[in-house]
Amino acid sequence: MVYYRDMKKLSPINFADIIAYPAGLIVIRELPAAGGIERRVILSYDTQSDAVTPVPEQVYLSNKFGETADNIAAFMDDPTLCDSSLLPGGRVFVMFPTGECAMFGDGGTLISSGALLYRDTPVSSCCFDGKYIWTCAPEQNVILAYRTSPIRLAMRIGSVNGADFRVPVTVRHYDGHLFVCCEESHRIIKVNTRDLTAGVYKTFREPVYNYLRVDDAEFVVLKSGLYKL
Repeated sequence: MVYYRDMKKLSPINFADIIAYPAGLIVIRELPAAGGIERRVILSYDTQSDAVTPVPEQVYLSNKFGETADNIAAFMDDPTLCDSSLLPGGRVFVMFPTGECAMFGDGGTLISSGALLYRDTPVSSCCFDGKYIWTCAPEQNVILAYRTSPIRLAMRIGSVNGADFRVPVTVRHYDGHLFVCCEESHRIIKVNTRDLTAGVYKTFREPVYNYLRVDDAEFVVLKSGLYKL
């Protein structure tokens, strides 16, 4: 169990998106403005200095979508709503919580788009392990691996009645392992991509929605906010 005294709270939960980049995190905060209309502020958090500074939108987009970020973002009403993975050959895969997804190629050209469903329920989140795109099926308590060309299901881990993944909402890949955030069990499950063995990595006292790592620094998004472990 990870206790609050062992974590540093960086932000409440009022943000539209959060991504890791080489120096730390980029967070899009939603702040109240005149007339009750929310405004967004893009901030960077430096893991070495703990400094928080505003950054241009282009810094956020290029770290999320790569060198052709402008062309990819032009296809979306709101780029903060999707997850993304950078693949070899300049390809970029994006995944929305609704199951909608798209693959972009060199120059940000749209290669394919559609919807990923598992047992008629939407798939969400994404990460790339060097071979497969991994996603979550929250309503089915499973994580799924997809081949990239074309996009097709390769394997599944978990089951609707299984105990390993209880409402998995986010999957990340670091150092040969998947880190799966499970909302209902309040756990992060660590999966070895070589032999597919799984075990509990962290347990919290509330739902966990995201896990990010920058060098040796670890961060989690819980129901109450963003924390540094």
